[in-house]
Amino acid sequence: ITKEKVRSYDNNYAFSHVIGYVGYDSNIKNKKKSPDLKIGKTGIEKIYNNDLIGKEGWQKIESNSSGTIVRKLDNLKSRSGKNLKTFLNLNIQEYNYNLLKKMSGSMVLLDCKSGGIISMLSSPSFDINEFSYGIKSDSWKAYQNDPNKPLLNKSISGLYAPGSTFKLIVALFALQNQNFKVNQKYLCSGFTELGNHKFHCWKRKGHGYVDLRQAIKESCDCYFYNLANDINIDELAVMAKKFSIGNKTKVDLPNESSGLMPTVSWKKKNKSDSWHLGETYNAVIGQGFTLSTPLQLAIMTARIASGKNIYPRIKFDPDTKLNFSDLEIDKNSLDFVRNSMFAVVNEYKGTAFSSRLKSKKYKMAGKTGTSQVRRISLAERESGVLENKELPYKLRDHSIFSGFVPFEDPQFAISIILEHEGSGSKVAAPMARDILDNSLKILNT
Repeated sequence: ITKEKVRSYDNNYAFSHVIGYVGYDSNIKNKKKSPDLKIGKTGIEKIYNNDLIGKEGWQKIESNSSGTIVRKLDNLKSRSGKNLKTFLNLNIQEYNYNLLKKMSGSMVLLDCKSGGIISMLSSPSFDINEFSYGIKSDSWKAYQNDPNKPLLNKSISGLYAPGSTFKLIVALFALQNQNFKVNQKYLCSGFTELGNHKFHCWKRKGHGYVDLRQAIKESCDCYFYNLANDINIDELAVMAKKFSIGNKTKVDLPNESSGLMPTVSWKKKNKSDSWHLGETYNAVIGQGFTLSTPLQLAIMTARIASGKNIYPRIKFDPDTKLNFSDLEIDKNSLDFVRNSMFAVVNEYKGTAFSSRLKSKKYKMAGKTGTSQVRRISLAERESGVLENKELPYKLRDHSIFSGFVPFEDPQFAISIILEHEGSGSKVAAPMARDILDNSLKILNT
């Protein structure tokens, strides 16, 4: 009989991706180390392994031919690992997990002032306790072959087109242009023509004449197509990267993806082709080549809300001084976008108007997004575009929302991406409302 210390996780599904799991070290070079020593393999278990693992001890003993210990010659006491304090909130994480667990996707909730991640979820989840004892091969194969990728932390490694949430970046880019007229209106008839191609708005009959504020509030695609005519994709990429789109956020978790913000040189290198204006049309509505992670969208939102260069972190360190630099963005431009996000949620015809907070004390600001995963053919346009519920699951749109709360003094930023769940206004936005209502209640009582 041998004794062994084993990691035991109480919240083994709710925290699986962010905490991670431990396993045997298959690359031990120092043979003095115990082969049974387990190390962090994923999540914060891996990032903070050196702090958490402590130091193993040893005993040198003398025994006789029958194995009986005669005497102890020398020993070195083991040293316990350090405790790790995080920004993660147990009650909020469990509540959010129960909302998300039947879907495939991700959500991130972070503090707009500290960058602390209060809740991070990737769904479907898995049982981290299975890994503590050494996962069975059939379970491991089942996880690996699952098309919904339960072992992938989608919050930091899942790549998605940001959809209409990216319009916030395009709006800020346009507002920085001194010649841009904020009250200029463009006609949305349901589509905009470029050459012999039609670029469609999500609203088939169109929005009529709209200005920038209304275009954000009602998420008019045609308005942004008109902006695209004067946008240099390389210059837009510079703006996007200020808000972490296409850049790693430097979160203290392993295997973060940088996403993708395309440029002329990227297209030439990876597609062996020049950049075309039609691709800018796709880019300004968050489609085309652009890819982001849910964490990047949360950071984008937190930076818009705070005006600061917020960086995310899991570990809570009371000695760390918060000294985020100001974004190099005109304050009036940020205020305009924030007020437009307020209209999205709190004004009639806003795409998230039905998802206003239940709390009478606070107001939420945000932006909905619906990310297409398929190309709609001309024949389907003419016969009538199929509703998401009429399509096979894998061809349905992703539902997206990002927002912050309270509007007057931002405390939380949130992003949600739900795979193949359809409209951002119908699924992701109501979920964000419930999460933020609950979080405000827990943390402000």
